[in-house]
Amino acid sequence: MMRRHRRELDTISEINITNLLDTCFVLLIAFFMVAPTLKSGIPVELPKTEGTQSLQDNQKDNENFIITIAPRGPEGLNDRIYLNGKMLRMEDLRTQMETAYAANPKVSVTVESDGQVVWGTVAEVVGMVNGIGIENFTFSTEPQSLETMKKPEPGKRGA
Repeated sequence: MMRRHRRELDTISEINITNLLDTCFVLLIAFFMVAPTLKSGIPVELPKTEGTQSLQDNQKDNENFIITIAPRGPEGLNDRIYLNGKMLRMEDLRTQMETAYAANPKVSVTVESDGQVVWGTVAEVVGMVNGIGIENFTFSTEPQSLETMKKPEPGKRGA
């Protein structure tokens, strides 16, 4: 009968990072796939319209401000107004827009309004922007899907 001699195991002093790198690469690929679908900012449900047109970067010389109007929260009585992601009162919004218009008369404004917002708030913001003298403003909407678009029946007018 042969006797086997076991050799004493040596300790490995190096760190094996293969599993760590594999995990990191999988997470990185998952992030690259998911990141384009994420939209950060104030959560608003934009109205869907048929005549939606994509804005191009043709206003590179102009400074563009995004005014977002979100529905009133449980703590407040008024709709929430944000300028480029920062919550403001209507008076502060007016002051900042007047300052921006004085610095650059070609300033443009994009209004994003939730579908649940009271129309009076949207009208007040648009009136304030127009009253300052800013003429270049747009409304942000989501394109209406082809399935939900109603085709008018022949002989009937839209409601």
